[in-house]
Amino acid sequence: MVLRLLLAYNGAGFRGFALNPGVRTVAGVLTEALERALNQEVSLVCAGRTDAGVHAWGQVVSFEVMPPDPKPADRLPKPLPDITKLRDSLNKMCGPEIAVREAKWEADDFDARRSATERTYRYRIHSHPVINPFTAHATWHIAAPLNTDAMNRAAQHILGEHDFTSFCRKAEDRSLVRRINRAVWFQAEEYDASETVLEIAASSFCHQMVRSLVGTFAEIGQGKRSPGAMAEILAAKSRQAAANLAPPQGLCLWHVAY
Repeated sequence: MVLRLLLAYNGAGFRGFALNPGVRTVAGVLTEALERALNQEVSLVCAGRTDAGVHAWGQVVSFEVMPPDPKPADRLPKPLPDITKLRDSLNKMCGPEIAVREAKWEADDFDARRSATERTYRYRIHSHPVINPFTAHATWHIAAPLNTDAMNRAAQHILGEHDFTSFCRKAEDRSLVRRINRAVWFQAEEYDASETVLEIAASSFCHQMVRSLVGTFAEIGQGKRSPGAMAEILAAKSRQAAANLAPPQGLCLWHVAY
């Protein structure tokens, strides 16, 4: 049987999602807790590997669960674990940094990564002269005000299918062509109502692509580049044409569609 978990986590204390011997990761902590709860080895598949410091509200993982072996004297096999109790047990072991929002059984061919049809990320910028200590762990603080109209005009240039070489870490023998389904900046009501948030959706993203785009959007929002510069940067197909990466703490894997 395949079990699907919907996760939220604060990435500040982790060196990313993926298992990495010798360092603390989301998958490492969750796998250890699952193996203790289920008394069997677990191999996690995730919808999207998040980097160090990146958060998630809608991360999805899947893994196979083997039913307990019946004792020779048993006439019937033992039942599969109660997933509500499993969820609660995992939250006690992994909380508050990791929260299992939902647990459900899926068809045998379900795969958290391969079955996904769209991934949505949000990036939060706190644009205010004074840093907010309550949101600093989950936002990029930029003291200067941002022109969201200019940022949204720039966003129009990345919609559809493009080669995102200028915004991705170079990968040998891998296509950097992606299709962006949605990209919009909006103002969020959070504490002093000064958060500027990007919501961006695609079937998949290149490594560090969203953070690279946000770094360039921020320069456009501050008037350092024009909205039309986004099209020029795409056409350049050079990482040097784009701005520096935005910091990881503002990024959150928001939702995965299946």
